[in-house]
Amino acid sequence: MSEKLVDQIRRFVNRETSVEAFVDAYIDSWRAERDDDSLLLDDDRLSEFLSSAFCVVDLYNPSGARREYELDESQLHQELVKIADEHEINL
Repeated sequence: MSEKLVDQIRRFVNRETSVEAFVDAYIDSWRAERDDDSLLLDDDRLSEFLSSAFCVVDLYNPSGARREYELDESQLHQELVKIADEHEINL
């Protein structure tokens, strides 16, 4: 199970982790679980949530020179809360 990934998201959403620490840790953890096939053990709902979260996290750009599709910290936070709600994941 990918409780570690959910916990990383939870800590960021609850403002217990900085955006910089969260983004790097989540991307690294998600890729590690993908590469060792751990993500395949999750149910469909959780798997879809974690993959959607990865896509959103990948859009984060701390620079003030963002492209239209890139997210700042506030937008990243909002998108993660939104997809958690859509997938009925309690953060």
